[in-house]
Amino acid sequence: MAATSTPLHRAGGERAAGWRGRLVADAAADGVGARWAAALVLAPVVVAVAVAVLFVVARSTFYTVQQEDHPVEWAQFAPCAFALVVSVLAAVRFRRSGRPGLAALMVLVAVGMLVLAGEEISWGQRVLGLATPAELRSLNHQSETNIHNIDVGVDLEDVFKVFELLLGLVAASLSLAFRSRPGRATTGFWYAVAPPLVALPGFVAIAAYRAAMLVLDIAPVVAFQETVELALYFSLALTALAFWVRAGGSRAPLPLVAAALVVVAVTVVLALMSAHSGVLPGNLPGAHAGHGG
Repeated sequence: MAATSTPLHRAGGERAAGWRGRLVADAAADGVGARWAAALVLAPVVVAVAVAVLFVVARSTFYTVQQEDHPVEWAQFAPCAFALVVSVLAAVRFRRSGRPGLAALMVLVAVGMLVLAGEEISWGQRVLGLATPAELRSLNHQSETNIHNIDVGVDLEDVFKVFELLLGLVAASLSLAFRSRPGRATTGFWYAVAPPLVALPGFVAIAAYRAAMLVLDIAPVVAFQETVELALYFSLALTALAFWVRAGGSRAPLPLVAAALVVVAVTVVLALMSAHSGVLPGNLPGAHAGHGG
């Protein structure tokens, strides 16, 4: 018997097709093909599913790979570093094309990505084998040379979590408001600065996760923080790429490929240096002895 299509099913299919069309059209405006757009949207989902499976079938490995100086943290550092480089390149392009306001915005983005990258690896403390100064050790609850783990009456890590929530909400809202509506003008400031739709999953994920943590601050949920932050940083890197394209000029990918290769090489080198420095992350057993006492 042939399957019948109800109005509800048809409406759902039309909405899905409409979203796919908007995604493809928005990606094309930023120089991304349909297949790449689908892959970029699905990448965070695939990673999340893989991590969830690992949580179920190999719990100890799940926790190990998400510790500091392990694969997930360095996977977080890489897109932050890449977004930093691409934001600088975009700033130069915007400046050359006579758009100093957008160039200044890209400089701010680059500074933000520098802070995120630096904080992820405690500003190279373990890479360089540096001990934490005694004054900072007494304030930092992981005894590391970073800012987000400092508690000075106000836990700055909580402030950072609120920032992530707001960043996710604002970025997702801009993307939906200015990049997803057919017929909306494809020029103007807000269209230029709104994140691409391919970056939407990471922004939605961090906003949803931080909101959920307000009421579900329990171990199984907390355990996925690093994975969600990885999705966020991936989305920030995609947004930086979109800015680079929107700044105008040649779309030849050579500068981006070169930047990606340099970032990967630097990340690997820093990870190896950190692994052999003898300084342990502050949240691992025996770490405080490694911090130089």
